[in-house]
Amino acid sequence: MKIAPYQFEDGVRLARIDGERAIDTGVAAAGFPDLAAISRTSGPAHALDLARLRAFVPPLLLGVGLNYADHAREQGRAVPETPALFVKPATSIAAPFGTASSPHPSFDYEGELAVMIGQRCWQVAEADAVAHVAGYLIVNDLTVRTALKPDSLMLGKGGPGHAPLGPWLTTADEIADPHALAITTHVNGVVRQNGSTAAMVRRVPWLIAWLSSHMVLEPGTVIATGSPPGAGAGMVPPEFLVAGDEVRVGIEGLGHIETRIVAA
Repeated sequence: MKIAPYQFEDGVRLARIDGERAIDTGVAAAGFPDLAAISRTSGPAHALDLARLRAFVPPLLLGVGLNYADHAREQGRAVPETPALFVKPATSIAAPFGTASSPHPSFDYEGELAVMIGQRCWQVAEADAVAHVAGYLIVNDLTVRTALKPDSLMLGKGGPGHAPLGPWLTTADEIADPHALAITTHVNGVVRQNGSTAAMVRRVPWLIAWLSSHMVLEPGTVIATGSPPGAGAGMVPPEFLVAGDEVRVGIEGLGHIETRIVAA
């Protein structure tokens, strides 16, 4: 099942996405949805308009940096012994098809698999972690490279609209193996990132177990699991985002999101 907040004529509600149709579930978009109840709804169907898709706003969006060895290498870093963790604030969440302002010449993209938690997690064992996953999305972890600090990745990660998220939540039952998905990022139609979640150093069950050993993960929490190589900072010379650029991130089985970069 695929569900997303959707702008209907009379307000934003959750839609069940069925091919080229957005089915109005009548369920408010706020809070974590009752997936079982939504699967049974049968409201009016509308032609799917990607511009009407909105983003889930999670209670917490956690990012895991340097979780692909080749990406760490292109940044001149090693995969850290302890995961490089940061938070993106709610103000950074953006619709899956929209714009993002470029605040700095070192503005960069990072296409990533995002995991949404479906059950409250506290000290969950790695073997039990997958049962706590609601589903998967795509996030573009937009980043100001020169603002990043070795002891605080968050400083370059929290700008307004710098976490386009979507296009919808694909429930976990539709993804046989989240560690066997192709990730591709295009900038202006040119492939920049062409990787696979198979290269993830710390995988989804481990991340959930580790995070839940330190904090409660409430339903709706989103974990951005890291980016494969190919970011603009890793190119020679670096190629960062500028106003007018179109960034498309696609993940196998999850669809794609698109963001147009505008001047700050």
